Amino acid sequence: MVATNNIIPTKVFNFTGQTKVDTYLIDLDSLLDDQRMYDEVMVNKVRLAFEAIRFYADKFPYWQRHRLTGRPPTEERSLLVAFLVHQLFDLTFRETEGLLILLADYFRMDRVPDHSVLCRKNASSR
Repeated sequence: MVATNNIIPTKVFNFTGQTKVDTYLIDLDSLLDDQRMYDEVMVNKVRLAFEAIRFYADKFPYWQRHRLTGRPPTEERSLLVAFLVHQLFDLTFRETEGLLILLADYFRMDRVPDHSVLCRKNASSR
C-alpha cells in the first residue's frame, strides 16, 4: 500500500445556510427518544382517537327530545359518536354503521343508529 497525500480544499468546510451545528454536538439519544415517542403515538393513533371520542361524547351536554308516540329517538350521544367516527375514517354511512356495531360496547351505545338515520340527521339543520 502506498500512502497518498490528498489535500482537501478548505472551501469544502465552508457551510452556508440556516444551520451551523457540528454533527458531534447533536444528541442522538434525545432524537431516538422522540422517535420512540412518535412511534408509540402512531401505533396507538386509532385507539387514542377512539378514547378521545368516547371522552368528549361523555362530557358533551345533550338536549334529548322525547316524543310521546312513535319510535324511540336515537340518542344524541350515539349520533355524535357516529359522526365523529364517520369523519375520522372518511366512511360512508353504511360503513360507519357496520363499524359502530363492532364498537358498540366500547362506546357504551345501547342502540347503533341506522345508516338512514345518520343520513337524515346529517341533512337536517341541527
